[in-house]
Amino acid sequence: MTIRPTERIDLRARAAPLPPALRFDQIAARDPAFRARFGRPCRLAEGGVAELYVVFNRELRVYTCLKALDAEHAAVARFRDEFALEALIAARASVSHHHTAQVISLGTVQRRDYIEMRLYDGSLHELLHGSAMDVHQVLSLLCQALDALACFHAQGFAHGDIKPANILVSGGVHAAVNDFGSATHTGPWSSPTPAIAVAGGSTQFVDHDLSNLLERVERMHRTHGVMATWSFLSPFQIRDRRPSAAGDVFAAAIIAYLALTGGAHPFQVAGIPEGDHVRLATTPMPTVTQGLLWSGRTARPRWPGAEAVVNHAMRGKLTARQMAAALRRALIEERAERDFVTKRAAEMKRPARWWSWLTWRR
Repeated sequence: MTIRPTERIDLRARAAPLPPALRFDQIAARDPAFRARFGRPCRLAEGGVAELYVVFNRELRVYTCLKALDAEHAAVARFRDEFALEALIAARASVSHHHTAQVISLGTVQRRDYIEMRLYDGSLHELLHGSAMDVHQVLSLLCQALDALACFHAQGFAHGDIKPANILVSGGVHAAVNDFGSATHTGPWSSPTPAIAVAGGSTQFVDHDLSNLLERVERMHRTHGVMATWSFLSPFQIRDRRPSAAGDVFAAAIIAYLALTGGAHPFQVAGIPEGDHVRLATTPMPTVTQGLLWSGRTARPRWPGAEAVVNHAMRGKLTARQMAAALRRALIEERAERDFVTKRAAEMKRPARWWSWLTWRR
């Protein structure tokens, strides 16, 4: 789903004069500098406007992931500008927190930009839709993503497109937030890697590209709007007409809602049809208990503490840092309680010994 002005954008009219449309791997195979650094790109996946490739980095001797615009959108100047902004924001975010997708390098092959990132095993999407979903694992990984979002929000940005596919997973224990194409500036930025300039005998921290980056982000989103996924769109984004930190927390709460209810989506439980922005902005979100009743999965193991956290987060009462801390506390308490119950049940099933009567008499 796209939040944009009603004016339609004609891709052909805005197309810049470029060579015939070719995939990124076809262009890269003809570039000597690219072949000297990387092996042959192998297509991994395709998204809305970009493609993912797996390549072998000859310098680092590891397999990495390349993200580049597809042939159709690479012919449009607007999408090339948006992708360049995404690359800069992703690079800054990767050095801010270890739970953001690690950016290794940024490059260009025959006017086609690409982002080289660490290669991850999968995403939360696969874990949520797996046959043996572990609620504790999904919520623990979500807490790591919330830590990264808290850092991103503190620096004055909102992600704008939090969803399971944009939370990458490595080894089932490490999560990383990815895809900053919808990121929006919401407040003052504190640069994590400022340049050092010496003036008048004193050391000052200056980021020369910061003001230009923020200006380009604001101009781009003001002109073309912001991309968003309907299933994880928040009422706050509908009302404010732009992404916000509260919208990121709301999307994270929907992911936790799906894990706790076994796949019941709050929009479906509330009866909100797809694309109905008015009802989404005015309808109260259902609780996790209502989702379990709606889906008929009341026999699922309950997580009362985590359910209360999700209900509060969906009402905009928690920040990303508060939600992560509350979820971790709830998981620790409920895991300890389940371990205690399991231990007591095992003790009750243990056969009695003949000397247990003597011990009891003493």
